[in-house]
Amino acid sequence: MAINQNPTNWWDMINLYIQSICDEMFDINHIEKCDIYQFIRLIDQYPTTTLSIDQIEKQIIRFFLKNDIKFDNLMKDICERYRLKSMYLYIHNQNF
Repeated sequence: MAINQNPTNWWDMINLYIQSICDEMFDINHIEKCDIYQFIRLIDQYPTTTLSIDQIEKQIIRFFLKNDIKFDNLMKDICERYRLKSMYLYIHNQNF
């Protein structure tokens, strides 16, 4: 995984990841818009019992909507791999 150009953001993401393990909850809105794809890759590679792609699917969709982010091929692949129905529908509707 390539490290973001801004190490502060990288360590903030790691801290959020670790904090979610301790608190058993996660709020995606603490992630910066520019770091969302990198954070999703982190979760994809290192899921936990409290933080995994399929568990935060709806949070991801809301985050992308709120921040006007377009889904790229990474997200399409993740959607297929995890069989995320809501995200699939959102991506499909976004293309029309």
